[in-house]
Amino acid sequence: MLARAYAAVLRMATSIVPAKYALARFVEERGLWFLIAGLLFIAGQTPVRAWLVLVMLCYFCGYTSIQFAFRHAFHMSFIPYFFAGLCFHCLYRGIAAFLPGKLRTRMGLQAPSFAGSLPRAFVRAALWALVTIALFYTPLVLARAWQHSRVIALRDSYRDTPLNPIPHRVANWDGREVFIPTAGRKCRLCQNMGLIVDSETRHLAAFFKDVKEPLDIKLIYEWEGLSWDFSAPTTFAVSPDVNGVSLRYFFPVHEVTTCTNWNHFVGISLPREQAHLFQGFHQVENPDDLGLLVNMAIPEKEELFIANQHLKIPWAGVEWRPYRIYGEFQPFIMEMDIQNLRNQEKYEEALALVDKVLSNRPQSIQFTFLKAEILDKTGQSEVALKTCLNLLEYYPDTFVLFARLDRFFQERGGTRRRLQEWSSLLEQNPHLHCARYYFEEAQHHISTGKT
Repeated sequence: MLARAYAAVLRMATSIVPAKYALARFVEERGLWFLIAGLLFIAGQTPVRAWLVLVMLCYFCGYTSIQFAFRHAFHMSFIPYFFAGLCFHCLYRGIAAFLPGKLRTRMGLQAPSFAGSLPRAFVRAALWALVTIALFYTPLVLARAWQHSRVIALRDSYRDTPLNPIPHRVANWDGREVFIPTAGRKCRLCQNMGLIVDSETRHLAAFFKDVKEPLDIKLIYEWEGLSWDFSAPTTFAVSPDVNGVSLRYFFPVHEVTTCTNWNHFVGISLPREQAHLFQGFHQVENPDDLGLLVNMAIPEKEELFIANQHLKIPWAGVEWRPYRIYGEFQPFIMEMDIQNLRNQEKYEEALALVDKVLSNRPQSIQFTFLKAEILDKTGQSEVALKTCLNLLEYYPDTFVLFARLDRFFQERGGTRRRLQEWSSLLEQNPHLHCARYYFEEAQHHISTGKT
């Protein structure tokens, strides 16, 4: 967090979004240098005032670092220009110290009022710089040492934790290969206890072999909540001198246990050229024993593990790139478009659009059920049901699929339809343990007179 706060200040000093004009970009790329020079000019006269300016700068820039985004920081975009102006103002006034008195008077300049001689001003600025560097760098050194010991201990607990292998299937997902774990989540009925949504947390480990470069891993989720899902790219470093190493990538999976507004972990996706490196999933037996659940890549050779990174200062800043998991395809926007067409009874257009989505992600629970709902409205109820049941091949033990199927039956025939469909499904596939929960619940509702 300390490094993030420093980085936020640096980001502000070198602009948030690059300017389009060359002169403005010239100032922005040198914003950090202007900031340092401006503070030194102030420190040369009054060191305490320079520290007050620096503290104020760190406060207004650093507090946004927890969730840095343009909307949190646009009000500070003047910083590189402010300190550039301050530097030019100080230089302009400093010229007067080297001009003859008559010429200075003729030009309307006044001699700079240093508190003492010019050499003393340089000494004050130099001492201020040394103390400031120590004040900022010492906490980083201490935090790095503390982080190193903590991360190594956390790594050891991850490395030694018992794991259970879980099977997976491979499918196409947005032009990449997605590896879908087909076991591991508990089968249960929907849970809606209290005001807070119930959730279930697992901790998985993806095994890889012969890794020579950073893996382009994406964690793939789906969400029925009509908003952006939890999908995200992963980030970890691989040293350029590594000549192929096996590693385990640990990551937590958080899924709600409600029937509506559900989220679902699909799997991890890789580009096709890296897919052959994936060796399978394992699940941590007791996540509570790990303490802190984080994403962590652990190489087979312990000496290759990076517990902390070296300090690197991009003096000219780097181009700010908005956080995006998706490229051109936005599932949330696409779902809204499909639902709007369905609500307008433009079923052919809606089907064409949902088929386009399913061509990119054919195993999507979210869009498969959306297609089934549209098919049902066009009178193709048997095709709609078959479309949903085809997903059982990929998600035989997935809580969300069975909860969504149960809702599909309930909305199209009530409890008796649920009982009929679950009974038929269990006769054909007695190994579907999750289906038995809903079959028994439907039986209970029938016996108690609930429909």
